[in-house]
Amino acid sequence: MIIFFVAMPLNLNAQARGYAALDCGQFIKTDRDNNMSTDVMYMTAILAYLSALEWSTKDNRLGINHTAKVSNESLYYSVLQECRNKPLMSVGEAILRTYYERLERSN
Repeated sequence: MIIFFVAMPLNLNAQARGYAALDCGQFIKTDRDNNMSTDVMYMTAILAYLSALEWSTKDNRLGINHTAKVSNESLYYSVLQECRNKPLMSVGEAILRTYYERLERSN
C-alpha cells in the first residue's frame, strides 16, 4: 500500500470579500452620505469580521473581561477613524488594525 501526502502551504493568502474588501475612501464617503441601510451593512460586516477574528485567534479581545462594554458603534467609529487616517487601505485592513492595535487581549 502506497500513501500519498499532499503538501499544502500553511500560510494561504486570504483575501477579504464583500464590504471589507472595499477601500476606505468608499467607506468614508458612504458614512458622509448618511445612508442608513448602507451604514447598517458596513456595521454588520465590521462586526462579523471582528467576531471571526475573535473566534479564530482566541485572543479574547471582545470578551467579557474588559472590552465587552465597547459598543458596536464604538467599534464602527474606530474602524472609520483608521480609514480616515489612511484612506488608501482597505476596510479589512482598518478592521485588523482596530482589532490588533486598539483592543487589548484579556488572556
